[in-house]
Amino acid sequence: MTLNAADFAPGTIVIPTNVTSRYTDFHVSLLNTRIPSGTSIQYAMGTSIDKNRNSAITQAKGDWIWFLDDDHVWE
Repeated sequence: MTLNAADFAPGTIVIPTNVTSRYTDFHVSLLNTRIPSGTSIQYAMGTSIDKNRNSAITQAKGDWIWFLDDDHVWE
């Protein structure tokens, strides 16, 4: 799941979700995504998407933040 290239700075992947995650296909896509070494994955759980995202921003580490909703799928 990580990239070996030093050209990419680490960041934070934020997944705003309700108390339970919804879609297995999303997690399969995420596990097969190449991300820079040192990147963290953070689940922002709760019933308020706005509060989840704002809270995640304050806790994020690295040079970037990527918000992924758990109803997306990619190859």
